[in-house]
Amino acid sequence: MLIFLLLLVFATDYAKSEDCNLISKEGHGNLQVHGHGLHRQIELTTFIQAKSRVPQCRLMYSVTIPDEAYVDERELTSALPGYEIVFGDSKKKDNRLIYIIRQKLFLSTFEMKEKLKFPVHLLPPSKQRVPEVKFFQPAIAVDCKGDFSGCPTTGIRSKDARLKPTSGKWLQVKPWEKIRTLVDIFRGEPLFPELPLQSLFILAASLSFSMFYLMN
Repeated sequence: MLIFLLLLVFATDYAKSEDCNLISKEGHGNLQVHGHGLHRQIELTTFIQAKSRVPQCRLMYSVTIPDEAYVDERELTSALPGYEIVFGDSKKKDNRLIYIIRQKLFLSTFEMKEKLKFPVHLLPPSKQRVPEVKFFQPAIAVDCKGDFSGCPTTGIRSKDARLKPTSGKWLQVKPWEKIRTLVDIFRGEPLFPELPLQSLFILAASLSFSMFYLMN
């Protein structure tokens, strides 16, 4: 009986997802971390298609920063002009949560596609922190005008007015695939990553001059 109920719930959820006008496409919801050392760059991908033309949509990311990393508010604001940045409530221990809302609307479209890039800083490994950081995929939601009765909704853990949906609800568009992003700090990295050949000559000359100066 229990198995039958579980299958019924799964079938109901699947039917609802099939009725939704919004479809996630390849790469949607991917989070990648680029760079070396403690200072990296996060890249988020959005790729949503609609079965029928949507008149107006607003896009929002909900990003959770792991305990082994942090984001500078000024850097984030500077890296993402045209976006509202809302940090979670530190009193409710949601300060690791960041909401990023695109100010420019998607108008009369079948497709919502973009990439976000912003800096993130990793804490140095210690006896208390292993040299590995796990990043979770962001929750991506849209606030659209029109009939989206078959689409799943998502809640917002903030009372900030900037997060209030104009349509009455945020619609969650799940990732194309579940990907776990792990970052190894300093593990297997080159000593001078992506350094131009000319810079290597300058560096070698500077070291040679310094050694000659110290020996004499």
